[in-house]
Amino acid sequence: MGAKKLFLLSFMCASALLANEKVEIVAKKVEHSDEIVTAIGEAVATGDGYYIKADKLVYDKKNSTIEGYGDIFILKDSSMQILSDYVVFNTEAKSGFFDKFFMQNIADDVWVSSKKGDVKGKVYSTNSSVSSSCNPANPDWRLEYSSSEYDTDSKVMALNSATLYLGSVPILYSPYFSFSTDKTRRSGLLKPDIGLKGNEGFIYMQPIYFVTDPDSGWDSETNPQIRTKRGKGINQTFRFMDSPYSRGYIKGGYFGDEKSFKEIYNLKYGSHYGFSVFYDREKVFTDKFSKDSEDGFYVDINYLNDIDYVNLKNRDNFRDNVVDKITTSKINYFYQKQNNYFGIYGKYYIDTSKTSNDDTIQEYPKFHYHHSTDSLWLHTLLFSADAKSARFDRRSGINALQNEIALPITYTDRFFNDLVGVKVSENLYANKVSFSNIANAELKDYSFYSATHKAGLFTDLIKPYENFTHYLNLEYTYTKPGTKSEKNYPSVKDELTSLVTSSSESENSAFKLSQFFYDTKGSLILIHRLNQYIYHDDSRAAYRYSDTENEIAYYPTKDFSVVTDVFYSNDYSRISASTTTIKYDDKESAVSLSHVYKNKATLLGSDKGNYYTLGASQKFGYIYDVFGTYEYDEAAKETRAWSIGASMSKKCINYAVKVKNENTPILTSTSSGSIKNYIIYFSINLIPLGGVNQAYSISTSK
Repeated sequence: MGAKKLFLLSFMCASALLANEKVEIVAKKVEHSDEIVTAIGEAVATGDGYYIKADKLVYDKKNSTIEGYGDIFILKDSSMQILSDYVVFNTEAKSGFFDKFFMQNIADDVWVSSKKGDVKGKVYSTNSSVSSSCNPANPDWRLEYSSSEYDTDSKVMALNSATLYLGSVPILYSPYFSFSTDKTRRSGLLKPDIGLKGNEGFIYMQPIYFVTDPDSGWDSETNPQIRTKRGKGINQTFRFMDSPYSRGYIKGGYFGDEKSFKEIYNLKYGSHYGFSVFYDREKVFTDKFSKDSEDGFYVDINYLNDIDYVNLKNRDNFRDNVVDKITTSKINYFYQKQNNYFGIYGKYYIDTSKTSNDDTIQEYPKFHYHHSTDSLWLHTLLFSADAKSARFDRRSGINALQNEIALPITYTDRFFNDLVGVKVSENLYANKVSFSNIANAELKDYSFYSATHKAGLFTDLIKPYENFTHYLNLEYTYTKPGTKSEKNYPSVKDELTSLVTSSSESENSAFKLSQFFYDTKGSLILIHRLNQYIYHDDSRAAYRYSDTENEIAYYPTKDFSVVTDVFYSNDYSRISASTTTIKYDDKESAVSLSHVYKNKATLLGSDKGNYYTLGASQKFGYIYDVFGTYEYDEAAKETRAWSIGASMSKKCINYAVKVKNENTPILTSTSSGSIKNYIIYFSINLIPLGGVNQAYSISTSK
């Protein structure tokens, strides 16, 4: 009888023998005597939630036990695998014993290695064991402990007399230690932040996570903190999803300074607090009432009494905290159906550099209607419409209510086999502004109406060459103001009056050139754009020629690029602004050098700046990474910031260290200021144990 037939016969015999049991056994050779079934040679047993493969299996039907010998592999509930030399398992009591025990959780690769192991129900116990999620042959980190229990239901591993090793170096001992291998949401302590900052002392922040159900639509995070030389505080976050189309959160926090700290730095406030409310939802009404339209509701409300509320929400993180001095709150709703769009908006600003925001201009409410481009009778005759009504308000200073409407009508066509394109448009515009809270200012309601004529020619040319393809776009547009009426142009020079009065277009010509070069594979090599406006009527223009813009982007290889955008002031015969970036990035090595320059004349005076930024990083074997940045202010002849660091990332462990200097903005009792610090960051994360972030800082000024 052939081997294949013998195997099939053994399989049928075992299946028939165990027809009334929950165990099925197959092997090259199956023998049975009374209540004992012996399977030899690639023996496999399957039952309720498990799969066992061994050199030899013995099944005792009377006692409901399975014994396995030699090269044993067990798959439990498709989530856990076990290797052993010997196992005995009771299928009714769900208990067993292992000799030379190795168990691994498939989901996160956490493994346990022990000389012996026991299982009772869904709890596995071991003695004198080692655990890690790294390569078992040479783990980057491991836990050695005297005994353990692992509950497969709660997915929590509890260890006794545990020592944590990084490589071969012991770094931490604990008489008791537990951690979860479950990646689903559950209540508990999150990774703490620990730091030492020169002017604030020892910093400890301990996030506490709470959720009632892993599948619930909400959770919360409480983050108390202490800064031994500064004070204490707490931050609270509540996150939620109330529909499949929405998400939101509510955040709030408070920090109280010690009196001595407030006095040393002459702070405006000794208490720092604020809150945020965020909500974003699609299909607010349209999902129920209209299938061919869409709408959305967006809320982003932010309040804080000063900039330190932002500084103190997080301990100095690896990611750079870019703090904008302007805090903006928004409430928006829109409804769109076919070509019609309706929007209602509101914006509220807090300038954290000011001791008072009474003169900060707020925008609420704002109503917006827009009809997107549509055809009028002929497909070459197009029109669109845009109408806005906005209220600008502040406690101290002039307020305004502005109503605007714009109606462009455009004719576009191509001639001479699409070689030349013609575009002619009539642009109707109206603006009416009502002022209030004007005090002694000589202001009357302002109105402006205009009809502007535009005509232009354009062409799109493309020509392939032997080594590249050239695409060229040339465009000329002539603008001629037509009927215009303006009444009560404000004589008061104010930020608001400049914002709401119309910038009537002067008679002008606009020249635009765009060209693109592609290689034979279709990859972009070079981009060049040139823009120039010439004003034929300079009554409302500062000078006859606008700034000339010349942009070039060069991509000699897929990893290397040079991009520059230069604005030349024809009025002052100088470069008014430029940005240049040279970058190389091949996914392993990266370096970039950027230069930003500006020298502009504005309503508030000159706006000047001259900055250089250098950044570089290098990967080693896709695991290690070193990086650094340097920023220099040429105008001030000083270093703005610098940083240098290194990181390592594997599936089971990652860490990073970084040194940098920073300027932390503060609000004093008289003005805004900053504190300079040198900071050393260190972060380590042992997966799935967790880890810590630490920072050490030295203040160099106040």
